[in-house]
Amino acid sequence: MRKSDQLGYTMIEVVATISILIMVITGMTKTVSNIFGKYKYNEVLNQIRDLRKTVNDRFSAIGDYSDLSAKLLIDEKIAPSTMVAGNVLINSFGGQVYLSPADTYGKNKSFEMQFTNLPNTVCVEAATINWRVDDTSTLVKVIINDKNKPYTWPVNTIGNSVKPGQNSLPMTIPMAQKACNDKDEKNLIIWEFQ
Repeated sequence: MRKSDQLGYTMIEVVATISILIMVITGMTKTVSNIFGKYKYNEVLNQIRDLRKTVNDRFSAIGDYSDLSAKLLIDEKIAPSTMVAGNVLINSFGGQVYLSPADTYGKNKSFEMQFTNLPNTVCVEAATINWRVDDTSTLVKVIINDKNKPYTWPVNTIGNSVKPGQNSLPMTIPMAQKACNDKDEKNLIIWEFQ
């Protein structure tokens, strides 16, 4: 046997081994990325529910949301800890979260919760959260991306019929899909609660 026959792998074997390693690493990277994406997806839905509950617990007894702000919840150490980033609230997708009083049912008698930077799939799911409890809902309206097109409960001065051109609640999945931006664009959702 010649010495050159025992020197190791051929170039073809090295290239084949590297190619297999690249495919395995690529597959693992996609799997880890999908798992992390699912985690963020579920986390932001929990953040939405937890933040609404925190605001309700803090303010519903007095019925006046005039002092509501993200900074107040942070200063009082009642903001969900997964959302606190200094003096602001951030959702799992890195978008800022805003809280403010609203006036639909009288000055400061309701509040708005605004989530920014939401991907399409999260936007659709978050827009269609069922806020009803015992045939009632504290949800007043939902705005998705366009502040001039709110979705509200179908009540007007005539009764429970929807006005022509009005976007009504409850939000359905097709309605949310139409209102949410495509996959590559980020979305804004504003909920108003009483």
